[in-house]
Amino acid sequence: MFGFGAIKIESLKKYIFDGEDTGFGLDEELEKYIKESIKIAQADFNKDEDPQMIDIVLDKRFCKIINELAVKSGNEFLITLTKKYIDLKNIELFLRLKIQNREENLLEKGFVARGTIEKYKFLDSFKKDINDFTETMRHTDYVNIIREAVKGYEEEKSFVNLDKFSYNHLNDYIQRAKRIAIGPEPVFSYFWAKKNNALIIRSIMVGKLNDVEPEQIRKMIRNLY
Repeated sequence: MFGFGAIKIESLKKYIFDGEDTGFGLDEELEKYIKESIKIAQADFNKDEDPQMIDIVLDKRFCKIINELAVKSGNEFLITLTKKYIDLKNIELFLRLKIQNREENLLEKGFVARGTIEKYKFLDSFKKDINDFTETMRHTDYVNIIREAVKGYEEEKSFVNLDKFSYNHLNDYIQRAKRIAIGPEPVFSYFWAKKNNALIIRSIMVGKLNDVEPEQIRKMIRNLY
């Protein structure tokens, strides 16, 4: 666990593992929402002991938080970034469930309605061959990501391409902030650049420690900011 979040790790541990209603030190409404999210994720996991349900629940509720913050800021750069993030989360959810032959109701449960791509396009595509999804998304900004994700899974049974190309898409958009001198954009882009560099170093080090071939490590590396 990372120790630099807004909530102390010990408070999280006591709340999740010991059932203690500890304070998180957040805004009252936000704290209530996060605690509610944890309870829902725990309940959904306990039904079938499916760890994927934790991701589905928490990803969706996290997207609601960042969307509300972006809208509240009134900043078009952050609003557009949030919509892109939500679109990519919905695409990721669709591809993972479809490739794993999971149930359609999980797509309904995890879909986030605050992106730019309508829900019905995902539901209609879920009933068809996965390659039809690429055609459905041909007029969006994400068609190449989907194409590479499907190709990567078919060739290597891995979602590395999905993660890499999705991240690179956000990275390309955030680099526009370099042309903005005043506002939250430069601050956010600085944070993103630091995070991006750290993730790249981590990928290289983990690959080296696990004796992964250099060529395979290169495939995993995301674009520099």
